[in-house]
Amino acid sequence: MIEAIDLGGGVILHLVWVPGGTLAMGSPPTAESPLHLVTVSGFWLGQCPVTQAQWRAVMGDNPSYFPGERRPVEQVAWGPAQAFCEALSAQTGARFRLPSEAQWEYACRAGSTGAYPFGEDLSLLPEYAWFWDNSDGETHPVGEKLPNRWGLHDMLGNVLEWCADTWCWNYQELPIDGSPYQADHPPLRAMRGGSWAHFYTFCCASGRGYNHINAASAASHCGLRVMRESPASGGSLSPCGATTSTTATDRGHGGSPSTHSATAASKLLF
Repeated sequence: MIEAIDLGGGVILHLVWVPGGTLAMGSPPTAESPLHLVTVSGFWLGQCPVTQAQWRAVMGDNPSYFPGERRPVEQVAWGPAQAFCEALSAQTGARFRLPSEAQWEYACRAGSTGAYPFGEDLSLLPEYAWFWDNSDGETHPVGEKLPNRWGLHDMLGNVLEWCADTWCWNYQELPIDGSPYQADHPPLRAMRGGSWAHFYTFCCASGRGYNHINAASAASHCGLRVMRESPASGGSLSPCGATTSTTATDRGHGGSPSTHSATAASKLLF
């Protein structure tokens, strides 16, 4: 089920209904462990990452390095991502926020238990995602790649997506009800999905990353996707128009390339 939210000026935000269910979250023995059973209630999630047109319709500006109304907005730091959700909530009268890590992974998998929403076949990744091998060093308009089985586009690649969670080094402390993990430390927030600047190894359903909350950390691979906490608002139905000092796998422009990734060998988390 898809809902269309009119942002004015002909700009539409499409939301997809994500049905509730249970998720075996993670991929041991990496930092995506221990395997974490989570029960997620149904929610509405943006069909695509927030575009530059949608950002401009709500915020009145465009921070992106790669211009294009249908491209995902990027160079978005944690604070502006929160501000967008608050402004969107005020504009629409519904409560929008960033998804939790559990909600993001659950929606990305769309019932798949494999490494990807489409199973285990890595050769299919270019059909679903813009990443290092096929991006030509830039973002691309949203919705051009195949969606997962729930109709969500660009869950992998194109831009990293902020989550609502404070960064946690493993899943031992994460809630089991799908809500965001909240702590006073560290000043890091979770990001998911990989981007145009990441290798294929990072663009998988369980891959985790983090970024600092300061504005300087927002590079051209940092974007967002929103979820809505409130019930359907009656809109019309419509289709979607660990730390490291190396940045060798991060080609993002602008800001500090502090989004990290993790493999078992390097103890990084994306």
